Amino acid sequence: MSEPQTPPSVSTGPIVARAGRYYRNARFLMVLGLLIMAGFFMYDGYVRYPAQNKMIDQIAAEIDKLPTGSPTWVDLDQKRQKLGAKKTGTDLGLQKVLGFALPVAAVAYMLFFLNKSRGEVRLENDTLTAPGHPPVPVADVQSVDSKLWKKKGIAVVKYNTAGKSGAITLDDFVYQQAPIDAIYDRLVPPKAAPVAPPATADA
Repeated sequence: MSEPQTPPSVSTGPIVARAGRYYRNARFLMVLGLLIMAGFFMYDGYVRYPAQNKMIDQIAAEIDKLPTGSPTWVDLDQKRQKLGAKKTGTDLGLQKVLGFALPVAAVAYMLFFLNKSRGEVRLENDTLTAPGHPPVPVADVQSVDSKLWKKKGIAVVKYNTAGKSGAITLDDFVYQQAPIDAIYDRLVPPKAAPVAPPATADA
């Protein structure tokens, strides 16, 4: 993302950036994916693998009663080979552990990204407010770290206000892009293009 080349708006109205819709929706889908995977693991551990083991035992018991090489023996042996080896207790246990662990991980991740994008970032009356930080008058902004702004739309605003210091992260992916970009432009106005000196007539 490149810095805008046009002068920022002179409006002093509030600029409000709420949680980015794409940021949250993409992460809700990730949470849903983890929950779906947990369902498959639980099904394998409690239903599919035990049923498969039971079927393998039944086929083995029937094969033992038949003469080796008979048509029925061959048919059952082929079915046994398709089912593969029996699942061990470790196999079943792993599926169950993953089935229980993934929903916990999904909830933890959801709480993390909801907290990261909570509330709103607002610039109003020359005061910047953000979740987890005190209101910061623009005059109390110490610096704006713009190293990641062009590539990732991330800037870190360091402040010292009312005896409290901290850093507010402006991220135009986590929060709505247009308002965050407008707030950044208020704090770091784009540099005007250099004006060429007037041409002088040859003597």
